[in-house]
Amino acid sequence: ETDSAAGDEPKAIDFSIFCDITFLLFFISQGIFFAGYMGSLLMVVPFAEEEIGVESESAALLTSAMGISELVFRIPFGWAGDHPKVNRTYLLGFTFIMLGVIFLAFPMCPNYMSIMIFASLSGTFQGGFGGLSFVVLDDILTPLNKRAAWMFGL
Repeated sequence: ETDSAAGDEPKAIDFSIFCDITFLLFFISQGIFFAGYMGSLLMVVPFAEEEIGVESESAALLTSAMGISELVFRIPFGWAGDHPKVNRTYLLGFTFIMLGVIFLAFPMCPNYMSIMIFASLSGTFQGGFGGLSFVVLDDILTPLNKRAAWMFGL
């Protein structure tokens, strides 16, 4: 009797979440996102310096533009994700698509102003990712009765 009650108890480390296709898709999309995001974040400054000829100080402002717009746009994306008529999984998917388009556009930027615009847009949708991904993970784990594994899933 005690063993069955202990077996039903939610676990913080629960590898069974990897058996759910929804979680797996979320997990894979996060990996792809971070690979593109980190690549973009790490390469935007050297690209601006080497390919466009921007001074180091000005090129460094690109990451500041990303960070500031990310910070500002977490709030409206989080608010939109909490709105009852908004499907936050689709909204998160939209942010991923927009980030992919923006990351593809970086190498095509001919001047500093255009790369600054795309860096700011990138930060906007990075804020969307930050404001939505945690609640979408909760949306995935709650119906599976795996909410206790949220930190492990993260």
